[in-house]
Amino acid sequence: MMGLVFTELLESAERRYGLEAVDATLARVETSTDGSYTAVARYDHRELLRIVVGLSKETGEELGTIVQHFATDLLDTLLQRPEATTAAEASGTFELLEQLEPTIHASVRTLHPAAAPPRFDCAREPDGSLRVVYRSHRCLADFAAAMIRASVARFGERISIERRLIEAEDGERHEFRLSLDEES
Repeated sequence: MMGLVFTELLESAERRYGLEAVDATLARVETSTDGSYTAVARYDHRELLRIVVGLSKETGEELGTIVQHFATDLLDTLLQRPEATTAAEASGTFELLEQLEPTIHASVRTLHPAAAPPRFDCAREPDGSLRVVYRSHRCLADFAAAMIRASVARFGERISIERRLIEAEDGERHEFRLSLDEES
């Protein structure tokens, strides 16, 4: 996993919980780097999970809350990156999600050939909903859901999100169905 995700997690946690909580977490969590990460290196995604669990234990904050805060902060950071220019101009969550593969992830794969970002395959349904199939060998669907919720909040939209697991032999797949609430 790209180091940028690790550095952003630690910066997000430091803003929300303080440097002492982050340092205490990193002192207790097993990492390959003694808790020192760079944005351009690659790290095992399981370390990210250990850090999030460690932050929860250190701060007493629920795992879901930590993941949601991090997703919100990471979305803001990612949309400021040059490869996200088109997505940053999106007018809403549907448009942003539809831009992930053709713009952001395509750029990531070009700039970092060893990178393996998750796939987000989107399709507009006849009823106006958006079907998003998340595929990844990292099994971070909860984080993907948090990123989707962060997008909904960013645009101030009222969107219902349904999620279901799709059985797959090549990793985890989840289908998200996003529907605009009628009041939107």
